[in-house]
Amino acid sequence: MHPGRIFISQSAEFQLKRLPEDVRLHIETHLENLAAALEQGSPEQLLARLQREDDGFVANVGAALIFFSVDANLRALTVQRLVQVDVQQGGSSR
Repeated sequence: MHPGRIFISQSAEFQLKRLPEDVRLHIETHLENLAAALEQGSPEQLLARLQREDDGFVANVGAALIFFSVDANLRALTVQRLVQVDVQQGGSSR
């Protein structure tokens, strides 16, 4: 991952390591893409497209929810926690 732009809390790191490899790779790729978009474009435009939560943002990535915050000045993401969700056939995971 892009270590200078993505920070992961200890609890999120623990949760990430416990996920199946395919889910973990999907999450890591998603975070790298978000960090690249944040670095290359307007942070305000990216933030306007993200799903807001109480203390930041949430992204549904396959079988997991990523809860994170964005520092627009530093152009950095901080992942607070990950939650694995059951994905039902033909339905949404949320």
